[in-house]
Amino acid sequence: MKAFFSIIVCILFTYGTSAQDKFTVVQDSSTITVFGTSSAHDWETSTTETEGIAILNFENGNLLSVDSVSITFPANSFKSGKKVMDKKTRGALNDKKHPTIHFELISIDNISEDSLYTTGTFTVAGVTVEREVSVKYSVSPSGDIKFEGSAPFKMTDFGISPPTALLGSLKTGNEIDVSFNVLFNVANNL
Repeated sequence: MKAFFSIIVCILFTYGTSAQDKFTVVQDSSTITVFGTSSAHDWETSTTETEGIAILNFENGNLLSVDSVSITFPANSFKSGKKVMDKKTRGALNDKKHPTIHFELISIDNISEDSLYTTGTFTVAGVTVEREVSVKYSVSPSGDIKFEGSAPFKMTDFGISPPTALLGSLKTGNEIDVSFNVLFNVANNL
């Protein structure tokens, strides 16, 4: 009887401390920023119109595994504070034909207590590129999880010609850095 009771307690403890949860992006606390250069000055443009879902597995409050992460945002949502640059960005992204930008997790290569080493696909202007990304994460006492990191790209990776202005005298550099700071909170238990 004592052995049976011990087994029941172990089963209940295991199920009570491990959970798979669905998380959704908190828009007003999430930002995607693109940093770049030009022949005149460095530039940046950002969006907070991010949507996404993550299926995460926790055990005793620690991130155990990541089943999926999917993040989408409108291509026309980037704002730099400069109307001409915003118009050039929308044109370069061909936002009429390809209205969204999308990230999809493929795999997690390693999880430590505050980092993930991931592989995912980025779809921009209708072109999908696979990239490895190192991601820092933190879990708040309320159970929200924040992912932060960046990934280098070339605009030409996505078939985008770096924009020019002023009859070609102002040229945008091909290299960009996509930085993300995305907060997810628990939507519901699965």
